[in-house]
Amino acid sequence: DGKPVEGVKVAIMKDGSLYRNKPEEIEFTSDKDGKVSMILPSAGRYLLHAAIERPNADKSLADKTVSEIFLTFEAGLE
Repeated sequence: DGKPVEGVKVAIMKDGSLYRNKPEEIEFTSDKDGKVSMILPSAGRYLLHAAIERPNADKSLADKTVSEIFLTFEAGLE
């Protein structure tokens, strides 16, 4: 709805670990301003996945709405 959302679960995985038996995943939760801050363990490419579920007030079409986003980004050394 264009407003910050607190409590969104965010998972970040390093490139190449997604299809392993135990993916190297780091989990975060958004703060009251809808933001997530992180320090990544190493440089490289990462996949970010964030999702939120909300109940619908009008349940005639669906009980809930699910919003998800997938991003890839590269972190460099500073």
